[in-house]
Amino acid sequence: PPQGYPRFRQSLASFLEKEYGVKVLAEELFATFGATHSLYLALSALVPHGSRVVVEDPTYFLLPRIVTQVGLRMVTVPVDSEGMDIDALERIVAAGITSGDPIQAVITVPVHHNPCGCTLTVPRRHQLAALAKANNFLVIADEVYQLVTFPSARIPPPLRTFDPTGRHIVSVSSFTKAFSAPSLRLGWVEAHPEHVCRMARDPQLDSGGSSAITQRIGEILLDRGAVASYLHEELCPSLEERAAALVEALSIHLPDCSITARPAGGYFVWVTFPEGIALDSLTSACAAKGVSFLPGRLCGPSGDRSARLCFSFYTPAEIREGVRRLAETMRELQSGTQTGEPSQPSGMVVGGPQNAMQAAAHQSAKF
Repeated sequence: PPQGYPRFRQSLASFLEKEYGVKVLAEELFATFGATHSLYLALSALVPHGSRVVVEDPTYFLLPRIVTQVGLRMVTVPVDSEGMDIDALERIVAAGITSGDPIQAVITVPVHHNPCGCTLTVPRRHQLAALAKANNFLVIADEVYQLVTFPSARIPPPLRTFDPTGRHIVSVSSFTKAFSAPSLRLGWVEAHPEHVCRMARDPQLDSGGSSAITQRIGEILLDRGAVASYLHEELCPSLEERAAALVEALSIHLPDCSITARPAGGYFVWVTFPEGIALDSLTSACAAKGVSFLPGRLCGPSGDRSARLCFSFYTPAEIREGVRRLAETMRELQSGTQTGEPSQPSGMVVGGPQNAMQAAAHQSAKF
């Protein structure tokens, strides 16, 4: 069936229910080829073509292209240390109603934000859910990092928990982040059964949905407890140690820079550099020293002085060295002494890759 094989969806529902601590129904799950496909499917099937949608600034760097490809128009809303600015969103929604061009959907990364690392607070979650219900728009929550929460952290339950009817909030996720398995290409959408039926009618799925083979692999991994044990015993403890190393190194070597939030999970820290730093020059100069990061402008208009730093692959020692090189390069640029010659062997990537496979690709390209 287009929405996925029943046994896989039941295994996934059981796993998510245990991890989330809330009821998850198999009939509300839709198997996909990954988070990007989930976003594309939800937007194309559930949001009227040509309508306006709100995206965060900054946001997941591929999202604007997805929104454009499905024929939607974007409006941006700011993000701060507590997640999406819902007061600003309220003003955008009100202006849309007044102009006769209402907002039809809001796309958010409410947990361990990509790229900011923040998590939407409980009061803002209630505010967002109430706003969606009152104005009849859909919230699409990109929650790929919900499961990637540090052992010491306590975070709110998934955003759909704040929508009792289940009609106004859709959640998307993926095995890529929770199991470090990008090659598996297996994700899911969690939505009201009516939304599931609408997605199942998408013409792209006429010849079949997500691969039966990958769903079977996912089912086996879930039923054997492999995903849960990897998350809790290996991935999340390791990521917490690496995030702590990155935040500490930034405070030591780049005290004039600021971060949006200290992460409680996920992969990223969003750092903002002092006034006067030319980010393009910093990016190329860092590359000469074997350090790469994602320039903030790729994540939104507000990112012209910011960068996304990723801590998911390198060891704490490598992360500290990467930040030291970044700080050294920035000081050289500020003083006008930067030569472009690498002072250390190249190959380290801070902020570029999101997982081991991407990191290997970056290393081979010497980014």
